[in-house]
Amino acid sequence: MKIYLTNSNKKLVGAISILASAFLFYIATFFVKLGAPETSGDSIIYMAMRFWLGYLFILFWYSLIKKTSLKQMKVVNRKWLWHRAFWNMVAVMFFYLGVIYGSLTGANILNMTYPVFVAMLSIYLLNEKPDITTWFSVFFSVLGTFFVLWGNGDASGIIVRPGEIFGLFSGITAGISIVALRIIRITDTTEAALFYNFRLGSWCTFPFLIYYLINRGTGESLQSFYYPLLSGVSGILGQVALTYGFKFVTAVHGSILSASRLLFAVLIGWLFFRYEVNLYSVSGATVIFIANIMLVIRKKETA
Repeated sequence: MKIYLTNSNKKLVGAISILASAFLFYIATFFVKLGAPETSGDSIIYMAMRFWLGYLFILFWYSLIKKTSLKQMKVVNRKWLWHRAFWNMVAVMFFYLGVIYGSLTGANILNMTYPVFVAMLSIYLLNEKPDITTWFSVFFSVLGTFFVLWGNGDASGIIVRPGEIFGLFSGITAGISIVALRIIRITDTTEAALFYNFRLGSWCTFPFLIYYLINRGTGESLQSFYYPLLSGVSGILGQVALTYGFKFVTAVHGSILSASRLLFAVLIGWLFFRYEVNLYSVSGATVIFIANIMLVIRKKETA
């Protein structure tokens, strides 16, 4: 039985899906941080688990749910499907490295600078015209980033750790990925976007997964797969919710809804990793959130 949605219901479903993805993506990184001691900081096992579980999910979906072959999948914009898959994979890699080598809260806050990069890239890729609001949002996003970095320092000033560099790079590459996602959602299905995403990721991480299994896949070391498995499942569910949600919302609007992860980062970070949360990180999250809200206002005014 096929369900038909009105335009207002479509927007609501899209908003709920993206909000759910924000929470699930945060939980995925939460398990990365908890499991770092067990996995000796090997971020590649978290990437491999996420992409391989996703790949198996797509195979399961087509063979048992849709009861059809992947060869029958309709593909229109193959070029941007590969772009989306590549930049998403790079963003995930930087993000997990940011969580492992920095703070969970800081990595999530810096990753959430990506709506600003979406707005900037949309100028060239989606033919959107910049205005004063866009440039103010860029300024606030940069200011928020400095707040986060300052929170790692002492009286002498800012200390930039590898984790924060990785976190910021994850925001830049995620911005490229989101713009590519919006482009392909015009012509291609959710299944196609997910399939290309998980297939490329699983191919690229396969050698590292085999290496990890050979070196740590026996005996009591099997417990090291517990957190990567939980993180992988959370990441897959988040990816599905994000991809489905962007079917009904714009690139910028969807990015702003995803900014709710800033709230999760501060609140859950304070509950479980209280040493990571201070006035600077809260200020940084707030300023970056304001930058994202400014983009929403801009989008409404130009609609």
